[in-house]
Amino acid sequence: MRYRGSSISHVKLLSEMTFGFWIKFFDTSPIKILKGTPLHAFSNRPRINLSKIHSHLNKIVGLRNRISHNEPICFNRSGKLCLDTLRQYHLDIEDALRWLDDDLAQWAAKLNFYRPVLVRISSLVLP
Repeated sequence: MRYRGSSISHVKLLSEMTFGFWIKFFDTSPIKILKGTPLHAFSNRPRINLSKIHSHLNKIVGLRNRISHNEPICFNRSGKLCLDTLRQYHLDIEDALRWLDDDLAQWAAKLNFYRPVLVRISSLVLP
């Protein structure tokens, strides 16, 4: 079978899945049907349950959606700059990467420009 000019493999199929697919995949119903096997993807996870993994993934997709819809991500409900939520998003993403693979987390850390930007924003705006 061919798709986009190349043969389909398990790796290509998985790489084409949307983030929304993965969120739903780690919901309780598919996990029960598959007897928990997908949890093996998070081989480095601490002793946490499915709901914690699902919650982390939901938060990350929530951030992605807010950015996609041009919604504010660094202001509180009264419109004042508040970086606490953004910091928590960052920690959730780092956790999820580390749970998947330590090497992946280290590789992503090298590409991460979040901390310098946050420091710069904080120095310009916050007292």
